[in-house]
Amino acid sequence: MRYRHIACLDDLTRPGIGPDCERLYDLVRVPVWHSSGIDIAKSPRDGQRHNLAPGFRADDFLALCGLPQRHWATLRHGLPPAAAQMLRAALPADALVLGADMPPWLTTLLDEAGCDWLSLGISPLDFGGERWFAARSGSPLLQAVLQAAAVPEAELLTHACLRAASVRHRRRSAGAGDDWNGALVWLGQAEEDPALVDSQGRFVRAEAHADALRTAAADRVLLHCPQQPGSRWADHERAVLARLTGQPVPVCDAPLADLLAGDEDLAFIGLNAPALQAAAWFGKPAISLLDAVDSGVLLPAAAVLSEPLWAALLTDAPARAGAVVLPASADTLARLLDAPASTAAAPAMAPAPAPADSALAQALDIERQRVDDLRLEIEGLKEALRVVLRQHAMAVAHA
Repeated sequence: MRYRHIACLDDLTRPGIGPDCERLYDLVRVPVWHSSGIDIAKSPRDGQRHNLAPGFRADDFLALCGLPQRHWATLRHGLPPAAAQMLRAALPADALVLGADMPPWLTTLLDEAGCDWLSLGISPLDFGGERWFAARSGSPLLQAVLQAAAVPEAELLTHACLRAASVRHRRRSAGAGDDWNGALVWLGQAEEDPALVDSQGRFVRAEAHADALRTAAADRVLLHCPQQPGSRWADHERAVLARLTGQPVPVCDAPLADLLAGDEDLAFIGLNAPALQAAAWFGKPAISLLDAVDSGVLLPAAAVLSEPLWAALLTDAPARAGAVVLPASADTLARLLDAPASTAAAPAMAPAPAPADSALAQALDIERQRVDDLRLEIEGLKEALRVVLRQHAMAVAHA
């Protein structure tokens, strides 16, 4: 066994992300337990049971960070010394820290403390139905294991081609025109997207790249594809684009999948929206005005939710006999997610609306039932794990 403990730790400084983080921990809790016998507990936020040193309280840590008086973005790339010292002192020996979309301040702190870490998230790459996990590690050994399990590029290209074929057939059958031909599409991001925080703790805006934007849009119509259509921020973002380029900027309300996968001659531009990286898979040019955020190695959902990968990450032995291996499915992760989980995602590549006939309604009912069944199965596994842990604790107490 490489580790005696696994502690869940994520961006405690950032409010509102707790449910998404705990969902990730719940998804991998059972395969980690089966492969290593280690209970990963929870993140220490909100007084939850955790595997950091006894007595560590998230509220005390946040107070040392100066929260809530200061904005979380000012801490994105570094903590006050007292807060960093408190967290380093709470790291257990011989531990792996498992985190949901770990921020730079956390990975830097763990590297300096000599503590192995594994950051796990939902990849923002979305080809319409298929979703992947994304993972990265500061340990060369763990990173090599992740690389060995990565989704092959040929498979990603196949998914992109299948999505393109579907979109193009639907648009051709509907007689859709080429109203967007030759346009440049700005891919918006959320107002407080953590991917936009610079080293000084400030959000980068389009104004900082006005010259590059004007050059790119000089001979093209500029369209705006907002991350949150109809929001106050989307209206502000579009007004800024119009002011910087000196041209009207219409809203493009088409599904992002149609823009990326359609036949039209389109180009994309933005700060660092994840869909800018996806454009290359569909043969569309894209300009990222900021460096793209590295979300890590793309992993198949079935691999992350099965035992063998965790056995390779956490132990020096192969997976146990009878290890649970989920069958590969094109929509395993998509069915487990109620909504896109990335906190820094580009506009959702939602499929265009289909006719609401009775056959479609029946198919949707079946899929909803499958999702409900999966949720029940997961809750049952969680309860079974609680029983095992209670029995184990009682056995240890009476030993």
